[in-house]
Amino acid sequence: MRRFFSTALLLAALLPAQAEELRVTFGSEYFTWREYDGASKLLEETGLRHFVGLAAESGPQADWAYGLRSRLYLGQVAYDGQTQSGVPHTTRTDYLGWTAELDFTHRFLAASAEPYVWGITVSLGYDSWLRSLHDKGDVYGYDERYDVGYGRLGAVYSGDHGWQLQGGVKLPFYTREEVGLTRLGFDSDPTLKPKPDYSLYAAVSYRLNPRWDMGGYYDSYRFRPSDSALVSGGGSLYSVYQPKSQQDSIGFYLNYRF
Repeated sequence: MRRFFSTALLLAALLPAQAEELRVTFGSEYFTWREYDGASKLLEETGLRHFVGLAAESGPQADWAYGLRSRLYLGQVAYDGQTQSGVPHTTRTDYLGWTAELDFTHRFLAASAEPYVWGITVSLGYDSWLRSLHDKGDVYGYDERYDVGYGRLGAVYSGDHGWQLQGGVKLPFYTREEVGLTRLGFDSDPTLKPKPDYSLYAAVSYRLNPRWDMGGYYDSYRFRPSDSALVSGGGSLYSVYQPKSQQDSIGFYLNYRF
């Protein structure tokens, strides 16, 4: 993994210098996080998250094109779930994270010759976020830090009049979750590895003028339950794991091109 991230950082440093388009992105998304024990829902978090990002892209006329984008996001969402003992509990959850993604697209028709273009896109990305549950009453919150490496495979359609559609499948290939249990009196912070599962994504964008475009998207993660890990506290051993988890986001953004 270190070699992969070192290569990604090198590309992140070199590719913008070759980019034909640079842009800044800002927007908001409606975010949902759910956890399940079998078919039973343990918790649900919902609310708005906001983001700002930078992107570099090659020109639209090439058969092969690349895009490099990074985003910083944050937000406070509502938590509706239960305590470890099964008592219903509501509070708030803070999210703070960043993501970087590199994609390569092969276009089947030259954009300069046709009013529309089909293409296939392959992406590699890295997503890191901090999930912080608030204290409420006599129930103490804690932090979870996630690191996820993922890939995408999809199709893209660029039509005339500035429209573009894309969609496909997404699959994590690296997962790591550090759970901050020492704040709750345990002796260590266990590291868990939620098992990856396939999910879907889709996006639509429209170029308003040479400087501005707007768009919307759907994005998601699916994780199967992690293996259990042992953690000690108060002279006893406890088994902890990350339940089946689902993340869904529906967002809107504006781009300004340089």
